[in-house]
Amino acid sequence: MKQLTKDGFVKHEVAHHFESADQEFQTAKLGMWLFLGQELLFFSALFVAYGVFRFLYPAMFIEAHHHLSVNMGFLNTIVLLITSVPLFLFFFFNIVIFYVIFICYISLGVLVYCCFKVKDRDTDLNVIKAEKKIAYTAIN
Repeated sequence: MKQLTKDGFVKHEVAHHFESADQEFQTAKLGMWLFLGQELLFFSALFVAYGVFRFLYPAMFIEAHHHLSVNMGFLNTIVLLITSVPLFLFFFFNIVIFYVIFICYISLGVLVYCCFKVKDRDTDLNVIKAEKKIAYTAIN
């Protein structure tokens, strides 16, 4: 049972490797700033790389644009959003039914992912067949 103060707050116990609650707080704050800085550097590098490659190879990006499916991208985004809600609810409210729902949503996400892969595989096989047919007709 958690101990409550007279104001109704939960009494915090400092972890054994900290000297005081202030040191624990400052360490957690530093850790969060380091994490945010690392994320900023990582995603900045990704966006710079995207910009450089888009500038150097514009025809490749135009060609790749024709192979994208807006409907599949929309469905993928919806699945990602829906599967993240029960996990948040489980951690926020600590109710087991949300964890069960999360597992069901993850299973749904895996199923949709497999459908994406089958569609991609079929598309790749059709492209390979078309390339072989073009190569065969070019030889003859």
